[in-house]
Parts: sequence; structure tokens; C-alpha cells
Amino acid sequence: MKRRATSPLHGRHFHSPAPPLASSSSTSSSSSAPHLPYMADAETLKAKGNTHFRNGEYDEAVRFYSLAIQRNSTNPVLWTNRANARLKLELWEDVITDCLRSIELNTENMKAFFYLGMFDNFVH
Repeated sequence: MKRRATSPLHGRHFHSPAPPLASSSSTSSSSSAPHLPYMADAETLKAKGNTHFRNGEYDEAVRFYSLAIQRNSTNPVLWTNRANARLKLELWEDVITDCLRSIELNTENMKAFFYLGMFDNFVH
């Protein structure tokens, strides 16, 4: 009878928090920072993008928003944030693409409609 090899990742979802690492100390006061779920990574990257945006570093803001979108492409705010940074860089086609994607995710996303209107004002 063949035995199936089991993986330590068997049955786990990649967006689940990692289990705490075993440590030599068993006291609760020695626990490290809690493990963040996969989606929290996108929020951290978004916050870095926001900082770069506030500093007028729009290329870097786009880079961090893009990384955040790779982690969580279902968050419409990430798409509108990147659209706003691309608006500042006058990357018109990219602004349209990001706004439309954001609207697909949330049809009531007024910021995405606003950025599309701003794009129209810039071009015409």
C-alpha cells in the first residue's frame, strides 16, 4: 500500500495568517507581533503609496498602489488611488483603465467617476 506524502501546507489557504513559530520560551509575554492576514499586506502597501502621494512622489505612489493591487485586486480604493496618482502624471489611458476597473468593483464609487471627469477636463 502506497502512502501519500503530506505537505505542511496541505489544507491551508494562502490568505490565512501563518501559525506562530515555536519558540524556546513558553511564556505569553515573549510572543512576537501578531501575524497579519494576507490582505493586510495590501493595506500596508496602500499606506506607503499614500505617503508617497502626499509627498508629490507620484511615480512611487503608483508603484506601491500597483503592488497593493497585486495583493488584493478586489479593493476598488486601490484602483482609484492609483488612478489619482496616474492623473497627476498625466497617464490618461491608465487613468481610464483604473477608474473603469474600480467602477466594475463598486458601481457607486464616486471618486472613480470624479477622476474620469477630471480626465475629461484635462483632455478637452
